[in-house]
Amino acid sequence: VIMLHDAIQSYEKWPNLWKYEPWNLYDVGFLPGKQWVDNWKKSSMYDYSRTKYGVFEAGWPKADIMAAEDFEKRRKSLKNKLEIDDSKATVLYAPSWENDGKQDDFVQAMLTLDVNIIIKHVPLNPKEFPDIVKNIKEMANAHKAIKGVNIIDPAVSIIDAIALCDILVSDESSTMMEATLMGKPAVAVTDWLIPDVRPSRYACAVHPFTVKTKKDNLADTVNMVLLDYEKYSTDSKKYCDSNFSNIGSSSKIIIDVIDSIIEQK
Repeated sequence: VIMLHDAIQSYEKWPNLWKYEPWNLYDVGFLPGKQWVDNWKKSSMYDYSRTKYGVFEAGWPKADIMAAEDFEKRRKSLKNKLEIDDSKATVLYAPSWENDGKQDDFVQAMLTLDVNIIIKHVPLNPKEFPDIVKNIKEMANAHKAIKGVNIIDPAVSIIDAIALCDILVSDESSTMMEATLMGKPAVAVTDWLIPDVRPSRYACAVHPFTVKTKKDNLADTVNMVLLDYEKYSTDSKKYCDSNFSNIGSSSKIIIDVIDSIIEQK
């Protein structure tokens, strides 16, 4: 069984991701929504795009927790642990990588605005990513004592973190697409560096559902979105329908398909 790493995986290679990551070695593939179905259909004439039994528009199981009975309870519990002032907007920083002082760029920019600041990093194995984990710890030590700066445990689901915010700020992370699940505008900082190659490259922030900015203009850009929030939230929501199907039931659909194949139905 194979599915995507994230909902905007290899965006610069759309529609034919399968040319670079063939699926013909697998029995079944799952896609998160209509946009990916369209990508697959445009590539399906190639053998390498086709799994043995089929490719299914199942949805994004990560999003199913939004439909869980305890979702709102969890959101409130996490909010109560943090210094969240209901009278202020909340801005979430969730990068793909922590490097080159990006978190400090974010914090210093947000401190010029009257907002709640929350930070959520991806949980990483320190043995696999020692430098990045070191950077995360250094940034946490630099900012944890600043009033209004809230650092969330990396083990917490990004969906729970997004539920707390009004705006998400990132580099090129798929968290920006996941923000559309709740109509939260995402700001992409185009001149933040990504250290997955040497030398580091600039973020690939070409996605149509994000608001682009340079790091020096981050505060002004976030303020611009807040001043016209309804427009930017509406723009964000429209991408959810085309990118995420079966919210709340995708996990069940995936298991039903797998069971059906195992049972030779």
